[in-house]
Amino acid sequence: MIEWLIIFIVIGGAVAYFMTDSKEKAVEGAVTGGALFFGIIIKIVLPLMLMVFLFRACFG
Repeated sequence: MIEWLIIFIVIGGAVAYFMTDSKEKAVEGAVTGGALFFGIIIKIVLPLMLMVFLFRACFG
């Protein structure tokens, strides 16, 4: 999971840098990539894990 976080940060920073040629915007892009990763984790992965855990607790 840490590898995916690093990938999102690097890609976000690289895209922002090459689009704007600014190091400050590259940092903003890297932060946005990290925030996007955590948003995906919170909205998709966490509820799925919770549903699996509750299903196994009730019927396991």
